[in-house]
Amino acid sequence: MMKPSLQKEVIPLYSRIASTLRNRITSGQYEPGGKLLSEEGFVQHFGVSRITVRKALSQLEMEGLIVRNRGRGTFVSQTIPAKKQSIYTSVRDIVLSIERSEIKPLGIQKVKVGQTRVAHDIRAFFGLSNADEIAQIRRVLLRKGTPLHFFENFMPLGIAKHITLKDIAEKKAIIKILQEKMDLKIGRGEMYLEAIPADPDIAKILRCQVFDSFVRAQVFFWLPSDEPFEIVNYFIRADNFKYKIDIDTNDFENSTLDI
Repeated sequence: MMKPSLQKEVIPLYSRIASTLRNRITSGQYEPGGKLLSEEGFVQHFGVSRITVRKALSQLEMEGLIVRNRGRGTFVSQTIPAKKQSIYTSVRDIVLSIERSEIKPLGIQKVKVGQTRVAHDIRAFFGLSNADEIAQIRRVLLRKGTPLHFFENFMPLGIAKHITLKDIAEKKAIIKILQEKMDLKIGRGEMYLEAIPADPDIAKILRCQVFDSFVRAQVFFWLPSDEPFEIVNYFIRADNFKYKIDIDTNDFENSTLDI
């Protein structure tokens, strides 16, 4: 098992601005055909240099999101690809999306807790130190060859040894693989959703821009004995994700909550 290399990369300022403008365009805040601020207007708006604004706009122009016309200004392109969002209502929906899509295994490796991007969560959940080792399983979900989701699973080494790259490529959820191989039973789980910016590692894997918005669904699983079993991180492109919760209006009858 190879240890992952730790690379420090600086997020270019122009890339951050391009990501902000891209989100405004794809979300409909800037309408197709609409005129954008001038370069000087964006300089004042973001508080950056003109060259930074030009590099950001050039990036969006290459992506076909804007059109720049000398003498007239910068406009949003008339045709913007519509967002194709997957709507989830539970962890089960996410598991089913895995089974319907192509899975590309990135590796099963042994890493020190301190080398992971969620070291604090792992230490607290498993009761480990930064120097302790844990198994990390990484996968990418693709749809029509386009990477949409990135998965990281962390679990004790003694359990991860039952999983192979071939198992993962067969579109099976990790829990299903272990249920077949060692009659594993899960006691309970908790899921948390959090919006995060893409770091260079995630951006490279999912072929997007550094600092683009992502949704991280973090899931904790326990065995029936209440022993910690697994932490799963799902990194989902924000333009492909929507989480739906049904609201029971009876919950508000005796509540002072104001929405």
